Amino acid sequence: GTSLRAGPTPGDRKYVWPTVADSFALSQARMDVEYSTDGELALAIDSDKGVVNVYDTSSGKNLCAIPAKGATVAAFSAAGSFVQTWEKLTDELHASGGNLRIWNAKTGEYSAGFSQAKFSKDSWPYVKWSSDEVIACLQITNGIHMYNGKDIGKGVISKIVQEKLKSFSISPGSAPYRIAIFVPEIKDQPAIMKLFSYPNLSEPVASKKMFRASDAEFFWSPTGSAVLIRTSTDVDASGGSYYGESKITFISSD
Repeated sequence: GTSLRAGPTPGDRKYVWPTVADSFALSQARMDVEYSTDGELALAIDSDKGVVNVYDTSSGKNLCAIPAKGATVAAFSAAGSFVQTWEKLTDELHASGGNLRIWNAKTGEYSAGFSQAKFSKDSWPYVKWSSDEVIACLQITNGIHMYNGKDIGKGVISKIVQEKLKSFSISPGSAPYRIAIFVPEIKDQPAIMKLFSYPNLSEPVASKKMFRASDAEFFWSPTGSAVLIRTSTDVDASGGSYYGESKITFISSD
């Protein structure tokens, strides 16, 4: 199992060690432990009880048990305020809000839901928050829906429209928020990379096109004003590599 008992910081005489029961509960987690970005929270799916348990890593205490009985994956939001879970879509889940669900990380309270029929490891987690959780994004067919990151249940507040969209990424840090998107090469049409600056999402602040690009990874500058996009294909058209072909493209909002 995995123990989350971090122990006291040097000189901390007020630290309270987790109880044996708390430590045992953590060690019996049914999946690899997922940590929040700051390391203060951890989650683990208990498939036997049909819940996602959220723990305080300093004390080992179980803060809440999220009632997502069919969850196969779960992840924290950028600042650890929320947990998103995905379950196989059923008629019951579809009728009650969806199988991709958002929960309060400390109380387990339900916040919002969406229907997401297929699971893609490359796209997970589906809902992506800005670092300060002011905005959240969800890729849909031919676009991205934007939400109030602290209250997704209020509905869509803006959107990016883009046919054949395959992937996207949000810049690190606070406003201005940038969103980079990637559309793969399709037949005789080149791949497209665009950079948007929220809330002005009708036109990109920068864009580039290229051939021989079917997948993309995003690597942001620390300030989020620029991004390196590594594109790749499974086949190297030049025949120079057995492992395919990759390129690096730099896009800046300045």
